[in-house]
Amino acid sequence: MDRVTVVAVTLLAFVAVVALVFGVGRLATIRFGHRARQLQRQIAITREEGEVRIERRLARGATSEVPVLLRHVLDAPLMRRLDLMLVRAGSSRSPLEIIALMLMLSLGGFLLPAATGLGALLGLALALALPAIPPMWLLRVAHRRRARFESQFPDALDFICRALRAGHGFMAGLGMVSTELPDPVASEFRTTFEEINFGAPVNEALARLAARVDSPDLEFFVVAVVIQRETGGNLAELLGGLSSTVRERMKLAGKVRALSAEGRLSGILMTALPFALAGILTTVNPVYMSALWSSPMGRHIVGVVLLMMLLGSIWIQFTVRIRV
Repeated sequence: MDRVTVVAVTLLAFVAVVALVFGVGRLATIRFGHRARQLQRQIAITREEGEVRIERRLARGATSEVPVLLRHVLDAPLMRRLDLMLVRAGSSRSPLEIIALMLMLSLGGFLLPAATGLGALLGLALALALPAIPPMWLLRVAHRRRARFESQFPDALDFICRALRAGHGFMAGLGMVSTELPDPVASEFRTTFEEINFGAPVNEALARLAARVDSPDLEFFVVAVVIQRETGGNLAELLGGLSSTVRERMKLAGKVRALSAEGRLSGILMTALPFALAGILTTVNPVYMSALWSSPMGRHIVGVVLLMMLLGSIWIQFTVRIRV
């Protein structure tokens, strides 16, 4: 067979394998995904007797319907880490789907360059680099979701304060937040509200809320509520002060971001300028730029320059990133 036929057959086989893997992964998500395990946990809580400890109920409820072999796979540290990343990103996917996607990207990155004649070295580099895309995407989505949660969190605190000052209980305030505010703050508080209604202790439900969102402001809220439940005090006044503090911190963070915008823009321009200039020079005079790719000295220079650019970009990011 000629090269075109080999490439076409490789592409078709790769697409077929990807479709099969994603189909199996989707079925695993529906059957063993985070939402399914959450419902199984809630059902198990309602069925268990009152003297059984909540930790054992939650652990057994989360995996009671999962086969033994798959249970060990889902309990692996990597799977737990991916599951936590998916929860923080607000995704309904399963860790098995992410692992399958990473394997498919690695396989595709290795096979396609080899099939097109670009060389095995490039295929090996792509096979090692492409699997990092799904975790990086999940981290980015989780960061953006946390930023939206933090922007809505002061309003949630105000809702709970108004409910407490009107004579309602803390649970009534959580219910108001879960129904009146937009996502993601509403969905997270709704999950906590449902866990408490199904029998989970308030302290543990709030601790799981803090673990799902991973926000310092929410951790302050959880600590304040837990301490108030143990020692007493005016929770409405405490949460009102926390709301004011969070709003002031957000204002200060906005000012810092505005003042550091010049440094961030400079970093973007300095990183993109060499690539843009190389593309323009290659288009205008390919012979002039071919020395960088055809000679060993030129390739070494390109490697050193790329390494220095990477280090400079990392340094600029650390310089302009100021935590408030």
